[in-house]
Amino acid sequence: MAETFANLIRKHTNIAGLLLRETLLIFGAGLGVFLLAFASIHLVDEYSHTAAIWMPAGYILALLFLLPRPKWLFILVASLVALFYANLLAGYSLFFSLFEGLLQCLTYALIIMFVQFVIP
Repeated sequence: MAETFANLIRKHTNIAGLLLRETLLIFGAGLGVFLLAFASIHLVDEYSHTAAIWMPAGYILALLFLLPRPKWLFILVASLVALFYANLLAGYSLFFSLFEGLLQCLTYALIIMFVQFVIP
């Protein structure tokens, strides 16, 4: 059957809307992680250089728990980029920023996989 013009427009509009929504979700997740990481970095103890509360951890884990599995990779990549730039802007080295972001994202992925698969 031939599709009508209205059905073609509706189908493509739904696809464009879905793509826009997914893009905004990932961008919003990355922006949230960046702002929380930047705030947490600037709230560190001067002497020990440790943050008592690391706010991006809860935010990233909540996103991973709430969103379906196909979106996890995009959320983790957005988080990695956000953590990398937050550390760079705070004055940390390029290597430390990349290593710290990779380590955190790997930790969050392992936590979410453990909770999803091991604990019923």
